Amino acid sequence: MQKLLLEFNNLEDMRVVKKDFERELPFEVIPALNPRETNRALSNKSIQLIVMQSKQFRQPEMDRVHELRKLGYSYPLLIIQDHMTPLAERMAEEDSKIVFLDKPFELRTLRGITRKLLTSRSLSKQQFKRYHTNQKVAIETFISGENVDTKMFNLSKGGAYFEVSKKPGLGVGELLRLRFQLDQVEKEHHIHGRIVWTTPKGHSAGGFGIGVKFIKTEDIYRHLLQNV
Repeated sequence: MQKLLLEFNNLEDMRVVKKDFERELPFEVIPALNPRETNRALSNKSIQLIVMQSKQFRQPEMDRVHELRKLGYSYPLLIIQDHMTPLAERMAEEDSKIVFLDKPFELRTLRGITRKLLTSRSLSKQQFKRYHTNQKVAIETFISGENVDTKMFNLSKGGAYFEVSKKPGLGVGELLRLRFQLDQVEKEHHIHGRIVWTTPKGHSAGGFGIGVKFIKTEDIYRHLLQNV
């Protein structure tokens, strides 16, 4: 049986999540109230997922991730936080084994992400240089056809970060078509992507933040066929 560990600093939150996971998921759930308990569990058990609770992902949390990697933990990390930070955004873009979930959320959302992380194939790590920008981008969803006007605040070869003034009907995993104008060549550019994280309060202009990972056209249709 696969094992996941909950490293929560709030005992009541951990009890609620642990009870829900044990009732709904076919995995062994190991509780830990501090890093020391987590490290001890890692030395005695093979753990395939760590779910961590944090108010904000800043340098101490970054150091904690590095500590876990030095201990030999190479599996995914799911980090629950109050809202996205620039450091968390960078980590989400650079390491696909680190996933962020912002509060508030429903338990079924947490369960769904947990199940995917424990049952999906190993994910590769990618690193891309980011470029700051301030450009209008139109987003269209493949499933519902919803159109949303956004502002793109940074861009890399692997993905981009957007903000919108009001929360749209978009969620993690949504497949998108992005359209934006390249002023230098006076041409509209199209690219496909998938939402990998969202935050109710973005760090660039304070709007609803959306982190997107770019994907190939053929992968879009593969994802769509899998959901038919």
